[in-house]
Amino acid sequence: MSAPIPEVAERHEAFRARVLSRWGRWYSPWAHLLVPGAVGLGLIAAALALVHRPGAVVLSLAAAWTLALNGLEWFIHRNLLHRGRWAFYDRHTPEHHGFFQTDTMEIRSTREFAVVLIPGYALLTIFVGLAPIALGLGVINRNLGLLFYAISIAYVLAYEWLHLVYHLRPPTGGWPSWLEALRRHHAAHHDPSLMNDWNFNTTVPLWDWLAGTGRRREPSGVATPAAPEAKT
Repeated sequence: MSAPIPEVAERHEAFRARVLSRWGRWYSPWAHLLVPGAVGLGLIAAALALVHRPGAVVLSLAAAWTLALNGLEWFIHRNLLHRGRWAFYDRHTPEHHGFFQTDTMEIRSTREFAVVLIPGYALLTIFVGLAPIALGLGVINRNLGLLFYAISIAYVLAYEWLHLVYHLRPPTGGWPSWLEALRRHHAAHHDPSLMNDWNFNTTVPLWDWLAGTGRRREPSGVATPAAPEAKT
């Protein structure tokens, strides 16, 4: 792969500096990562502790909801974060994708957590917003409401933490093969020529496979369809 044009590289560096300059001394990357994570894990543990002998129907519905969340992740990423001026569009497409591209995926310092992680207030808002739905389901079946709440928060945290891992420098021995495959899937999404149409699942690319939006980027920089062949 050819080296970046100096002028382009300089503009990219200036853009990165402008983005990071918005986060003052008050910003704590470790608090950004750990506080919502600790709250989420605590809520998951509390919900699961109250689950008591769920039946087969409830467990089946919980499994179905997990699969539905994968589709919801795909839909939100494709239709809200990459289509029009929806909430967090500017933060995601111009900023996050401008900051990290396929060949510049790795964060250089923990301050860049700010450009990868969902804002802490948004995560806490999600946790609070899920509660009324869980309570409503709990009226129908207590275990169903509790499992809905635990699975939903777990999925959000899985999204958040996997996304961060994809932007970290690999360890000396490299990532496990399954994690490296997920990282490559996401790295291809950061190719400017692919990002608006391909690889919208950040967790497990199940819905990308079902919708035909899964694609890989070859080392040469040429994008090629992943198996099964993507729809065009």
